Amino acid sequence: WGLPVITTDSPGGCPEIVGKEQSENAVQHCAYGVLTPYFSGKAGRNPELEPGEQLLGEAMLEMLTNDALCAEYSRRSLARAEDYSDEKIWKLWDTVLQP
Repeated sequence: WGLPVITTDSPGGCPEIVGKEQSENAVQHCAYGVLTPYFSGKAGRNPELEPGEQLLGEAMLEMLTNDALCAEYSRRSLARAEDYSDEKIWKLWDTVLQP
């Protein structure tokens, strides 16, 4: 689909998928997507946004209003998706399972 990716620096694979290179408590424009700091998501219970929630909103607004940035990260997301294609994953499994 080629949609630009914005994610939080949450535990799991998201930071790796977007190409996180360093730890920062700020918005990072990574190789394959935009990474914002992790937050616990308390906004639904608290009228004040956490700093991470605020940064996520700002990153989303930037992506929606900056056509060049959106187009670039759309292109990059397609390239990154190829790294996880069925063909590449099966080749990796074949390598691991070779006797």
